[in-house]
Amino acid sequence: MSKDLVVKKNKFLEKIKQGKAVAKPESGRLSQLKKAAERPGRNRLVFAIDATASREAAWKVATEITSTMFESVPDKIEVSLAYHGGGHIKELTPFSTNAKTFLDKLQQISCIGGRTAFNDILDRVVHFPGVACCVYIGDCFEEREADALALARQLKLKGIKMFIFHDTSSSEIYDTDHAARVFSKVVDICGGALMDFNDQSPKQAEEFLGAIALYAVGGRKLLEQQKGQLPGAVKLLEKLQ
Repeated sequence: MSKDLVVKKNKFLEKIKQGKAVAKPESGRLSQLKKAAERPGRNRLVFAIDATASREAAWKVATEITSTMFESVPDKIEVSLAYHGGGHIKELTPFSTNAKTFLDKLQQISCIGGRTAFNDILDRVVHFPGVACCVYIGDCFEEREADALALARQLKLKGIKMFIFHDTSSSEIYDTDHAARVFSKVVDICGGALMDFNDQSPKQAEEFLGAIALYAVGGRKLLEQQKGQLPGAVKLLEKLQ
């Protein structure tokens, strides 16, 4: 890893710390989510993370920001945490309505070398009943593109949206451009949104995560209803396909 990339990541971590980008959710927003979660429907969300070696420099940032979502998720939403490293899925937890139990687990995950396993994640998500959407944070894609697109079509049939946060912090060393093209195609097929995950957008990522939790329990209609109170809802609606 280049010295410049390490310096860049250290500055990013300091920015997170000083700017308090990861803050506790406002009571009003949490109340809205809890109220929305009382509505019947598919209240399952899969949160998947690329924990390969290419993401090691940004890993602390990723865990800080993603922890915010678990703090924001109301008890009525069932969440499963998945991560891959070494070319396969390392863990995929059972669904739980107590998403905060994953906070400690996030801190324990470490990056490991090997090819990506994005397709394996999609294949698992397709076969889970009641899933409204899948959130994925990753930087590279090293698998068969045709398989990813075929799985995206299956997700579409199941009505499952993909929300992909693309981490480009390793672009000086790894081919993140190819991943961007594949991720974009996946989202075009099954719907959802492709968003940046970099040192310029920690607060934006936090806002998107809160809006996605809202979408998981109430869909586009609930986002429309809450866009006056939730800044991330407006931004997500602009990107939502």
